[in-house]
Amino acid sequence: MCHLTNTAYSYAIADMLMLGIYFLLCPGEYAFTTNIDTSPFHLCDVYLLINTRRLDMIAVPEQDLNQANFVALEFTNQKNGVFGELVGLGHSGHPSWCPVQAILSRIRHLWQHNAQPTTPPYRYYDRSWRNLDTSTLMSHLRITVTPLGHLYGIKPDEISVRSLLASGAMALLCAKVDTDTICPLRSVVF
Repeated sequence: MCHLTNTAYSYAIADMLMLGIYFLLCPGEYAFTTNIDTSPFHLCDVYLLINTRRLDMIAVPEQDLNQANFVALEFTNQKNGVFGELVGLGHSGHPSWCPVQAILSRIRHLWQHNAQPTTPPYRYYDRSWRNLDTSTLMSHLRITVTPLGHLYGIKPDEISVRSLLASGAMALLCAKVDTDTICPLRSVVF
C-alpha cells in the first residue's frame, strides 16, 4: 500500500516495517521513540555486500549499490550482551518485499539528501528532516489489518510495532528454523 503512494514518507514506512519484521527488531531500533533506553540503528551500522565483497558505505558507486545482494546490521547494544554482532540477510526473491531492497531504498533516500553516517534509517526528508515514529508505524499496521484481520482472528487494536518482532520470530519457527538459532538473534523467549 505504501509503495503505491510514492512519497518519501510512505517509502520510509514500508522500508522500516520490512526491516522490523525481517531483522526481528525492537521498535526503538527502527523507529523514533522518546524512550531513552532504545538504541536505533544508524547508516554506519549497515553492511552491504556483493557476494563476499563488502562495499564501502561512504563511497559506494551506484552500480555497486544496484548489485548488492546481502545486507547486515551491526547490533551495537544487544540485550543478550553480544556487542558488535552482525545479523545479515540476502535477497528474499520478491521485487519489493525484501530486506536488501528496503535497506537500499533507505540508503538512496538518505544519501540523496546528504545525510550523515550517524543518521538513523527512520529519518526521511520531505522539505525538512522528519522522524518516522513508533505510533505512526503502529497506525499504518492497524490500517492494514482492518480489512483482512477478521479472517485470521486479528483485531486492529491488538497490533503494535512490537508485533513485528513476534511475527518474524513465529515465521521462522513455522519455517522450522531451530529455536537455538532464533533466540540469540533477538533474545526472544518462547
